[in-house]
Amino acid sequence: MAGGQDSSGASSAERECPHCGDRHPAAYTHCPRTGKALSSGAALFGRVIAGRYRVTGLIGEGGMGAVYVAEHLQLGRKVAIKRLHPELAADAHAVLRFQREARAAAATGHEHIVEVLDLGLAEDGAPYLVMEHLQGQSLAALLRRVGRLSAARACRIVGQALTALDAVHLRAIIHRDLKPDNIFLTRRAGRADYVKLLDFGISKMRGEDGEPLDLTRTGVTLGTPIYMSPEQARGSKALDHRVDLYAVGVILYECIVGQVPFQGENYHQLLQAILAGAPAPMRARAPLLEPALEEIVLRALSKEPALRFSTATEMLEALVPFGANMAATMDAADVALAATAARPVTGALPTVAPAGTLVDPCDPEGAATTSNASPAAPPEARHDSGVVPRTPGPAPWAAGPPRVTPPPRAPRRGTEPEVKGSLVSAALAAFEHGREPAALEALKARFLPETRRRLAGVIMPMAWWPLRLLDELLRVAADAREDHAGSVAAEIGRGIAERELPLTHRLFMQTATVGTALERIPEFFRAYHTSGEVRVEPAGPAVAVVVVDLGTVESVGYAWMLAGFFQRMLELTGAREVGVELTSCRALGDDQTAISLRWG
Repeated sequence: MAGGQDSSGASSAERECPHCGDRHPAAYTHCPRTGKALSSGAALFGRVIAGRYRVTGLIGEGGMGAVYVAEHLQLGRKVAIKRLHPELAADAHAVLRFQREARAAAATGHEHIVEVLDLGLAEDGAPYLVMEHLQGQSLAALLRRVGRLSAARACRIVGQALTALDAVHLRAIIHRDLKPDNIFLTRRAGRADYVKLLDFGISKMRGEDGEPLDLTRTGVTLGTPIYMSPEQARGSKALDHRVDLYAVGVILYECIVGQVPFQGENYHQLLQAILAGAPAPMRARAPLLEPALEEIVLRALSKEPALRFSTATEMLEALVPFGANMAATMDAADVALAATAARPVTGALPTVAPAGTLVDPCDPEGAATTSNASPAAPPEARHDSGVVPRTPGPAPWAAGPPRVTPPPRAPRRGTEPEVKGSLVSAALAAFEHGREPAALEALKARFLPETRRRLAGVIMPMAWWPLRLLDELLRVAADAREDHAGSVAAEIGRGIAERELPLTHRLFMQTATVGTALERIPEFFRAYHTSGEVRVEPAGPAVAVVVVDLGTVESVGYAWMLAGFFQRMLELTGAREVGVELTSCRALGDDQTAISLRWG
């Protein structure tokens, strides 16, 4: 409680001790009778962390820390706070591992990884990270309750986990402690068993210099033994992403059979079984199991990493015939695009593609999932400026049915334009690329204090950042090279596309063509901006113009950054000799900001 009286009527200057039962002054950090900390567990109820999160409940507690339910005082939003015990705050190794968890979880912004919203140090010095609050149950809790799952349901659940693993593996991050407790099942947009991957606390990732960053102490084996790969059981330090694929194999075996593949009466026997034992045949416990699915599980459980699946995506694709859903890994726009591309073209092309309804055969309730893509109004027939002629009918570069630009969203008056943190992070990486440390520090000293402070912290991919900070980064980069023609900003835009597209939009980029990429530009723009619109106007068989409207004056640097992004996007989808030109910009007094794209 903060001020006044608590529910018992006693002064809030004292609190009941959860260890001895007596009441101690609220300022006490440890119980004077037992010596145990009073700043964790139930003792934190009612307290405010970092001046903005009021603790309301305890989700779970362990030797390293605890997870609480809290409320953001300003927003009223319920969140989950993971907090390292204060007595471990002096352990630099533990703190670094804790902070790396936040970075690893936030690095991708993937839909099936728990969203990290904030991190910092509490008043008592204890590190904390703030996550989205999830309602549902862990896969471990589900298995304890029902024993085992149908093969289709098990494949659908682990399939979603594999998409999350693929995203982190592409960023050189290994989870290393995957288990049913870390696979959380919630409900999202009418879908049951929606997976969120948790707890990257012992993840291994590469450091800022690109060298492997191992946050484990020499000789210490981390990870839950039951789901540990043979190479982990041997204590090998040469681990790669295939330890996670092994763990997925154990989880899938457990879900279908109802018990884990390797067991032992003690820790030593368990490790020996993992290293040299053979799992019991799955069909002895699940006689209706298809032999091909058992082969997939056994391949994932191979003792030698080289015999397992090479990537999470490869394993996911193998599981699709048995219930895993590749479409579930796409965002709504990807699903709509796939549905449009798959539809045979017969007769007249529709002006507006209907919103698709996808039925998941593995959904236990048989529920239908409707994509978020909404029908759009037909495009304006008139071009405002007359600078770019509009070609009637389908775009001459389109490979299939035309994709309709989404309807304009309502303008957000009174708020400045913002961009996704992942865009800022990619821009900063391009800004820093190839610069010597001393020169880079001198360059960052040119930033305004607010910009310097914010860029020095953790950039959460899904957080929103003022566009002016990105504009400032582009301005400083251009000034450093005395470049006023936009080449530096365009170079940064190319770097952003090089980093973001193959990772965040990997599934789309695997099959994208120049035509589908151009059609998706308005949706990509919406994904990274809180306001504004772009439209793509065909101007010839291999020419397109992108018209940008932020609702405010677009800076020259920002326009050139977009130009570089679009240029690299077309190159990544197969276009050759892509030329880009900023044909007009409102910052230069023109009526609109327009970018011309040409390709061979």
